[in-house]
Amino acid sequence: MLTYIYIYIYIYIKGKGDGHKGLMSEHLKHACDELFVQIALLFTSMAVHGCVPEDLQISTVIPIPKGKNANLTDSNNYRGIALSSIIGKVLDLIVLDRFSEMLVTSDQQFGFKARRSTNMCSMVLKETISYYINNHSTVFCTMLDATKAFDRVEYCKLFRLLISRNLPPMIIRLLLFMYTHNTARVSWNGVMSTCFAVVNGVKQGGVLSPILFCVYFDGLLYKLMKAGYGCYIGCMFVGVLAYADDVVLLAPSANAMRKMLRLCDDFASDYDVKFNSNKSKCIVLKPRYSHLPTTNLGFQIGGNEIEIVDEWPHLGHIITNRCVDDADIMSRRNCLVAQINTVLCYFGKLSAPTKLKLMNSYCSSFYGCELWDLTNGCINNICITWRKGI
Repeated sequence: MLTYIYIYIYIYIKGKGDGHKGLMSEHLKHACDELFVQIALLFTSMAVHGCVPEDLQISTVIPIPKGKNANLTDSNNYRGIALSSIIGKVLDLIVLDRFSEMLVTSDQQFGFKARRSTNMCSMVLKETISYYINNHSTVFCTMLDATKAFDRVEYCKLFRLLISRNLPPMIIRLLLFMYTHNTARVSWNGVMSTCFAVVNGVKQGGVLSPILFCVYFDGLLYKLMKAGYGCYIGCMFVGVLAYADDVVLLAPSANAMRKMLRLCDDFASDYDVKFNSNKSKCIVLKPRYSHLPTTNLGFQIGGNEIEIVDEWPHLGHIITNRCVDDADIMSRRNCLVAQINTVLCYFGKLSAPTKLKLMNSYCSSFYGCELWDLTNGCINNICITWRKGI
């Protein structure tokens, strides 16, 4: 265990703070070897006795505004960022490494996996749509939004799933103690609130938490895959694609989509997941010259109608019913204009080499450009904007 602690502190834990005792990852990184011995002994005693010190259970939540122009007097416009124990993060990494084979999720889940990304998830989505359109078939693409999915995880059902995956009882007991005794407090303008118990949801700020959520959500992907109503490419099922709680359903017919949505409703009822119909949208992608109606399809989630739209973002990529990248490219072009103007506004009086370095640092990210059709004429608009910015 001593070797694991040494490796994880030096490779994976960087620039992190616990928000409680003022302990930073650098404190562990530059400490003497004796500290690693003491941490190893601490973890061993925690596993043996099934208890966790109070300092490892406290998370500090810092509210962050969701946007620059958000109404700061409305609590709904804040997103909570949780800071948790640095030593607890090391423990999570050890558990994740030692028992990763027992926490494997479906191939349809792209979130928090090695060699997986949002770009890859969107690429599979676009390639599936292209495959069906090129074979003269309609695709119904429904993007579901799960409301506060990470915070709605029920402990009893989560740990039953971990037991069914044969995770060692000693580790389950330790995680169960950490979750049932988890507390949090809010930091606002340097003032700390009193601690309160967290009775549901995966632990915010924990390295293991996203993986546990994917395990919790994996039942939905397995149920949809077993039913087999969605799209296929050859023998490969691509009827559902997920990145954590962002779920996309793909079906070749309206009837198949209705059946898939009913399965989602059943899972939501069993696992206390709430799909938001207002933020869930459906795009109907038809081959050329198709006259299939796209209204009154009767798609519902949670008893409410799902709106049919012409375009909608998926993991930052804009998907349209015309199967082109124009909207996504122009969105990136508009972001580039805003970034260049920001550099000129705040740093316009600096020397040219400095401004060029700033432009290279802050204006050179074209998220999703790997997925664009390079023959699209809209790319020339980005090139023109770049030259004008230079």
